[in-house]
Amino acid sequence: MLLRLSLRDLKRNLILNLLISLLLMMVFVVLITGTSAVVMRMQQYKQIQPYLEKKGMFLQANALLHGEEMYLYKDSDEIKQYLSGAENVLSVARLLGASYEGKDINVWCYSDEVVHILCPEMEKGRYFKDEDVHSNILKAVVSYNEEGIEVGDRIQIKNDQILGNYQEVEIIGVMKDGEDLYQPEYIGELTQDYRQCFQPYYYKVQNDTPVILIAEKQILANQGKRWFPSVNYRVSDVGFMKEISGPIVITYPETVTDAQIENDMVAMIGNGSMLMMRKSLSEVNENSVRYVYEDIKNLMPVIICSILFIIIAATSVGVVSVKKSMEHYAIYYICGYRWKQCARISLINMFCMACGALMIVCAAIFCMQIMGKLENTAVFLGIPQLLVCSVVLLLFVLLAWMLPMILVMRTSAKQVLCKNR
Repeated sequence: MLLRLSLRDLKRNLILNLLISLLLMMVFVVLITGTSAVVMRMQQYKQIQPYLEKKGMFLQANALLHGEEMYLYKDSDEIKQYLSGAENVLSVARLLGASYEGKDINVWCYSDEVVHILCPEMEKGRYFKDEDVHSNILKAVVSYNEEGIEVGDRIQIKNDQILGNYQEVEIIGVMKDGEDLYQPEYIGELTQDYRQCFQPYYYKVQNDTPVILIAEKQILANQGKRWFPSVNYRVSDVGFMKEISGPIVITYPETVTDAQIENDMVAMIGNGSMLMMRKSLSEVNENSVRYVYEDIKNLMPVIICSILFIIIAATSVGVVSVKKSMEHYAIYYICGYRWKQCARISLINMFCMACGALMIVCAAIFCMQIMGKLENTAVFLGIPQLLVCSVVLLLFVLLAWMLPMILVMRTSAKQVLCKNR
């Protein structure tokens, strides 16, 4: 019964309610957009946070070289040979001179830690699994491409530097375009935080060149069986030239001293590496946290303005709406309803109006996501966005209900009917 009376009240004040719903929709859009930006930053940071919080070093290199002879590091195992007590090495090595069907192609070999921190969204198929290491066919994940490379394909990656040399891989997954990857080169401003490790990979931006990802663990785990000789120099002298470049994260136990880490760095790279950046992990982590919370600071004025708007709008609308409905409430009162029940009618009005506004905004964003209109934006729907909007919705409903009712609860039904004659 209360719901039916509430819907009648909504129809009586239709224009006013539509105006407020429109304003609420604008507030929800701003909140969802701002919250999405914060969530996206935090999601990226959390992927690598466990490593940045450890003791160690962060390097950014055009190519990681050893000593005066300028030896190219090819995988994380080679790096660990010069490190005393290092726990983890996050790195990416690229295969030089790789091509597919006469066209240059990017092929990146990820260390096991990098494989596990990434979680790209797949268009088809799947990402790497631990059991892939036991396969005698090298598993690979490919980016979005227009070359027709699909899940289940076994393709030959040719070595343009050695005639007749190639590596066969089986495609287990195709990633969506623009997924954040751990890349061997950084394009843009050289930041000193976690952004060095993640960049979106767009097919068109990369000159219509797809990237194929392979797992270093599968290659190294099977060198005793002499599998994958073209991508493992320990098995064969004839194969792809590989180089580690881009971000390198090296972690140590807390018991290791700074002097020992410094000695390791000297032993590992000496003066031969083309380093673009060298920072302690603690410094990179501090910069990362600062960058993540910058967005929260930027979002605070928006939240404060939204709350102020809600207080003003809720009070004004609530008073106008309730006063317009007071004659009907007085009639309900004479018919046996109490003021509290009339207040509930007002509460249901506000709740339906606010929920309707939120549902329209969510439906619009959801449809735009399905149609791909938000692919290159930071706007998406998730639990944090819905929680923020729900808090604002409840605040609006409570204020719009409580403040006007405080003003009119002491008015008698007789006074109301006399005023509205």
